[in-house]
Amino acid sequence: MPELPTRRSLRIRFVPVAAVVFCVVAAGGAAAWFLLGADQKTGTCEALLKDEHVRSALGSSYKADMSCSELGEAVKKAAVGVQPGQHSLQQAQVMKTVVMAVDESLEKTSGHIDAALRVPFAESLADYAADTASTIGLGDRDYVRNGSPSKPGLEG
Repeated sequence: MPELPTRRSLRIRFVPVAAVVFCVVAAGGAAAWFLLGADQKTGTCEALLKDEHVRSALGSSYKADMSCSELGEAVKKAAVGVQPGQHSLQQAQVMKTVVMAVDESLEKTSGHIDAALRVPFAESLADYAADTASTIGLGDRDYVRNGSPSKPGLEG
């Protein structure tokens, strides 16, 4: 009869897993900050506020006269919700839409995101670290097939 795992053996397995998850989240936040920069150039918020896909994704949270920080918080609320780490299909679609719009905006603004948008956007990205790790795992071809902007988000 196999032995049941003890608390100590479970703890020994949990610590490396927790350390890896922490490292992925920290690396994601650091990478987002590094890629998004720490300077004060502007332009991304204006482009995102004009983007019809972002407007549609944010739904009733969207206001034409939103400030950049209000936009960031609206994106975070729509993409992350109240239960961090657990995302509905709709939240995943909002995140995908915003990431695609930010990518397009970065091309137009020479790779700069407004300072007021950086923290909420980085926090939203970091909240999807576990989803990202699971979708880029070997053998997950559904993610690749649904990666284009015209396809719906994946439900995890």
